Amino acid sequence: MPSGGRGSHDWVMTLDDDDDDDEQEDLDDQYTATRDPNEQQDGTGDEDDKLAQLDAELASLDEQIRKLRRLHAEIRSERDLLAATIASRAQVQAPLRTSKTGGQSASTSNAATIDYSKSSFPWTAEIAKTAKDIWGVKKWRPGQEGAINATMAGREVVAILPTGGGKSLIFQIPALLASGTSIVVTPLISLMADQVHGLRSRGIAAEMIHASTSQADIKEIMTRMLGSAATTKGKGKKKEAANVDPEVVKLVYVTPERIEKSKTFVNTLQKMYDAGLLTRFVIDEAHCLSTMGHDYRPSFLALQRLKVLFPKTPILAVTATAPQNVVSDMLKTLGLPKKTSPGSAALPNTTVVFSAPLYRPNLRYKVLPKPSSAQAALDAIVDWILDHHEGDTGIIYTLSRADSENITKGINAHEKSKGRLKAAFYHAYLEDGDKQRVHDHWRDKRVHVVVATNASFGLGIDNPNVRYVVHHSLAKSLANFQQESGRAGRDGAPADCVTFWRAADASRLSSLTYETFHTGGKEKLYEVVRFAEDKRTCRKILFARYFANAYDSSQSYDADEADTPCGHCDNCQRDPATVSTLDITEQAYRALRVIEAATAQRGTLTLPQAADLVRGNGGGAFSTQQAKGKGKGKIDVKTVAGNKVTLNKDETEQMLLQLLMDGYLKEEFHATAYNVTSYLHPATKAMRLTRLDPSEFDATSPPVKLEMDATVIGASRKKRKSSDNGSQPPARKKGKKEVEIDISDEEDDVDYDEENVGAGGGFLSGGRDLYEEDEDETEAWLQAQEPSSEPDGDGWSSVKTASKRRPTVARPGGREVLELD
Repeated sequence: MPSGGRGSHDWVMTLDDDDDDDEQEDLDDQYTATRDPNEQQDGTGDEDDKLAQLDAELASLDEQIRKLRRLHAEIRSERDLLAATIASRAQVQAPLRTSKTGGQSASTSNAATIDYSKSSFPWTAEIAKTAKDIWGVKKWRPGQEGAINATMAGREVVAILPTGGGKSLIFQIPALLASGTSIVVTPLISLMADQVHGLRSRGIAAEMIHASTSQADIKEIMTRMLGSAATTKGKGKKKEAANVDPEVVKLVYVTPERIEKSKTFVNTLQKMYDAGLLTRFVIDEAHCLSTMGHDYRPSFLALQRLKVLFPKTPILAVTATAPQNVVSDMLKTLGLPKKTSPGSAALPNTTVVFSAPLYRPNLRYKVLPKPSSAQAALDAIVDWILDHHEGDTGIIYTLSRADSENITKGINAHEKSKGRLKAAFYHAYLEDGDKQRVHDHWRDKRVHVVVATNASFGLGIDNPNVRYVVHHSLAKSLANFQQESGRAGRDGAPADCVTFWRAADASRLSSLTYETFHTGGKEKLYEVVRFAEDKRTCRKILFARYFANAYDSSQSYDADEADTPCGHCDNCQRDPATVSTLDITEQAYRALRVIEAATAQRGTLTLPQAADLVRGNGGGAFSTQQAKGKGKGKIDVKTVAGNKVTLNKDETEQMLLQLLMDGYLKEEFHATAYNVTSYLHPATKAMRLTRLDPSEFDATSPPVKLEMDATVIGASRKKRKSSDNGSQPPARKKGKKEVEIDISDEEDDVDYDEENVGAGGGFLSGGRDLYEEDEDETEAWLQAQEPSSEPDGDGWSSVKTASKRRPTVARPGGREVLELD
């Protein structure tokens, strides 16, 4: 029956539905009893968590994309720069070759030009006789005769001649032959004292005026400058003073501050000018005029008034090194014609420019490894001097006055120095009398070596018998280094220019140059660091490349043979087997990963501290900079980088320095009240390696390959075991007397805890005393000097160094007695 069939079917279905509902209710009851009470019944909890995870992942990817874009832009920029360098290399070298012919071009080769390099002027015989009779000069050096001829002709002249190239004769000979007085503006008292001493020893009337010159002496000198033009007070009627020295003063040396601040002196110059007694102005070390120069001196800007007040008095500007932009800046400041012409084809109404190659074949350059401890470094310097130049005259350059004083103490107290090596320090904080005595005793060989800062004992020091210049620390630029080392061998005889260097010194150098670090200072510093690190290229070629690129061909290093090795520097004489090229890609990857992880925790790592951390020393602990002060961080080196760096300490520091030079690391500075410290951070370029996790990094096929030259010492590198302790100085013999010496920044103890976490490098940890930077002397500073105590039997006094700009911190050991026989 249909109805019965349908009803039976409906009943069965209804029965099944009821059973399903009951079973579902049971399942619902069980689920409700076991699920998280905080979860909503709609199931959105899991979805919210997943959404948050995806958002975080996208944010991470966005950040990685941003970093990769920066990396892409940086690599593109590096690539374009390299391509441009390759394309322009021929253009850079061309001007160097043309300088063999004196730089004469078709546009200047015509009848209107004058060749001042020829020996065909009315005064030619007289200047040659004067040079021979008074200075013993029988042969002119490159550029000398031409510059003297142009000066004698009354031209406006710029002479760019190398250190030791005879720049002083360019203005001293014309001054001696003229009837009036030449005013020489020099940046340092030591410079003027040196030249005045030399002139007086040859019977030439020369004087100097500076802050320590008495008023009576200044008055007498200015009276002699006026000669018959001297006037009495009142109506100004000309009257020859009864006490005027009949000998006319030929050269008067002054600092730029004298022209800037002394109205009386400028008034005297005006009277001389009116009477026709003002022969010329000489601007020595003229690169100090330019704000673009490496020794810019603000007081030199006062010299721009010279052409305004004395328009008919010619100006001679001399310097050892000056790029084209610095020359242009000099001309603008001095008010000289902007248009220039070479001395071999001088045009009318132009500034005549003379230049000569900087290369001096008698100088032998060498970079020696510097031990990590101050005492071992001192021992190495003393041993080198006594082994190679016992009894000779030399200079040791340091970075700070504290270094100069402590090294001097260490040398004089050293057991090997007794009777064989005597040192005296020289820096801007010495009193004038003490400076003069140091200088005189050094020239007289009662002192063998002056330990000095380059700012105080650099420009213009002219002792022809200097047989060696030692750099205890690297100079701040290659131009500075070239000038400082050029103090040696001015007599043309062989001389040594030696630098003691270790990679860890770079931190300290950076801290000393932090004020100009982002305005050209970094590039200059890194250039000289590359020079010191290079173990293969001839030093002469390295210099030539630098001056060809940085100096816009205004002055070449060796125009004739710029690419020919010198044959006598350390790299030319080095056995190739002692230098090995290491593949440091994997080691660099590990180091960069560790530094990146430490930076993420606000880690503060100097270069030596980073070298310890990446090698696994200290259990992965390091200092951090927190909002409330210092903190501690820690990382698992193996987890972060796959393994620790297995190079020794010296090699690790060298690798980190190379990564810094190549842009994989960058420096950031932290200043306290007393010092500035350089910390390492990963740069964008580091992502070329660090973007890979340890499990993804394949040392056999890395994204980029990095290599480093390392010195091989002793046994084969294959047999040498890797050491986590680094190289140590040789063990001392028992019973040997050790000389205590402290070479450090004066306020390093302020951040002692931070600077010594894994540092192990003493003053090399990168701290910098803000008050330690020696600066050029000015009259105001000289007037602030304290008087010295009673002199000893030899005329020496206990040298006091005034602690300028240090109102709250007393410097220990501020008084040091120099013992000179």
